[in-house]
Amino acid sequence: MDSASYCIGLVILQLSAMGAATKVYKLSVAQILERGDNLNHATVEIRGDIQISGELSSLGDRSKCTGAQSQPCKLSFAVGSCRVSGRRYTQQECRDAFDRLLKQFGFPTSLQVDSGKSMVIKNVLVVGVLSTIPAGVRPDPSQPGLPRIGFGHLGVFPAEISATKVDLDDALVEGIP
Repeated sequence: MDSASYCIGLVILQLSAMGAATKVYKLSVAQILERGDNLNHATVEIRGDIQISGELSSLGDRSKCTGAQSQPCKLSFAVGSCRVSGRRYTQQECRDAFDRLLKQFGFPTSLQVDSGKSMVIKNVLVVGVLSTIPAGVRPDPSQPGLPRIGFGHLGVFPAEISATKVDLDDALVEGIP
């Protein structure tokens, strides 16, 4: 762990303990995955693409991950207590706004997504709270039948963002074959 990551982790813990106003960190997915558990419970802002399928949802951007975090270079995506900011669907609950956006582009709503179909909502600004795997928590190699430690379907993601605010002003929806 480098000193910058350590300091960010300490600042987040101190702010949380003091009940201070929540600081929002503008980071890429790669930066989040590189810093790992130092950002657990931090509030972050990411502009990226939300991929939705019948089994999982993920948030990715165009940043490049390296090393052990190179695949997948995405975060598991969850909708927490979330409202829409911006002009399009302003102040609506995020799930309702996603459904309206998908319908506007001719796709089934998120609650009706068939497991064989996948779509991506591009260019979304997401603010949310991160959950990461604590340092030192690793799977026991002597127990190969245990599930992976991670987030999303089958624990494939090393971190998850629980959206609290999304801006859909510039969002587009595309199908993925």
